[in-house]
Amino acid sequence: MAALVNPGENILTPSPDYPLYSAVLAKLGIELNTYDLNEEDGWQPDLLDIKRKITPRTRAIVLINPNNPTGSVCSRKMLEQLAELARQHNLVLFADEIYDKLILDDDQHIALAAVAPDVPVGTFGGLSKNYLAPGSRIGWGVVSGEAAAVKPYAEGIGKLLRSRLCANHPEQYAIKAALEGPQDHLPEVRKKLRVRRDLTVKWCNSTPRVSCVSPRGAFYAYPRLDIPEGDASRNMYW
Repeated sequence: MAALVNPGENILTPSPDYPLYSAVLAKLGIELNTYDLNEEDGWQPDLLDIKRKITPRTRAIVLINPNNPTGSVCSRKMLEQLAELARQHNLVLFADEIYDKLILDDDQHIALAAVAPDVPVGTFGGLSKNYLAPGSRIGWGVVSGEAAAVKPYAEGIGKLLRSRLCANHPEQYAIKAALEGPQDHLPEVRKKLRVRRDLTVKWCNSTPRVSCVSPRGAFYAYPRLDIPEGDASRNMYW
């Protein structure tokens, strides 16, 4: 983001969101431009809201898929529509896919970059979630798209990384072993997460004034709380 956006410009981020993105933009002095996730559509991005909020000063769209905190997983159609918006408006797509192996049902995780090979996409991944290594802050970003468009941007990112970050070299050896080694932990992990998901959703939807869209990925649930306030009520999220 620091290599892309300038004061007066904006980046579309999801709401509800994982607050790292809004925190980084606040640190850069960039005004927030949030788009809605639609609870009635399983917390899929609200395309109409995204279209309304794209301005001539918009530079990128952030997508968290599977989503933190709602647990939603985007359909191929949704990804294709987001990619088309990026093409039309010359936008970068940031795809946070750190939970891509934690799909709870029979859905298939589809990488955003795979459906938009011509669009500039920054894809983020890491070890701490899929490989159950909390605190192992080792991750990666992959920049894809038309080479002529993304090469200068990727070089700008590299300059910032070299000046600001110190790589944890010993832990980097774990990446190859994790990605290319046995994946036999995943079925048991997904099984346990499904049991916990089902218990959580059952409790939410059987409890007065609480409801929850069933998460399809990651390990979060995002219940709605209907809180009485005088003669009216208001919705809050937990």
